[in-house]
Amino acid sequence: MTNFRGPVSVTSPSGRLPGEFIGDFESSTEGSRRSWGGHIESDDEAQLDALYELGTLGVELTGGRTGEAIVTHYEVGAGAVEVVGSGPPPF
Repeated sequence: MTNFRGPVSVTSPSGRLPGEFIGDFESSTEGSRRSWGGHIESDDEAQLDALYELGTLGVELTGGRTGEAIVTHYEVGAGAVEVVGSGPPPF
């Protein structure tokens, strides 16, 4: 299992979303398949709501590594959205 926690940029088809986000992800391997998921955190509830509305988003880690994720859960006041990675982990 591999973990990542740090600043991330979030992108949509129309470009990079403004704001500061922290990614907290982990990957796991089942057989030959690697999967990943976790949380994207922000102090700004409006930003989290925007992520939830997107549904599918791009995640860019420091150093330029990128991945795609699907938002699976958001609860107002929680400070984060839950995501499941689509494709190989970017970390």
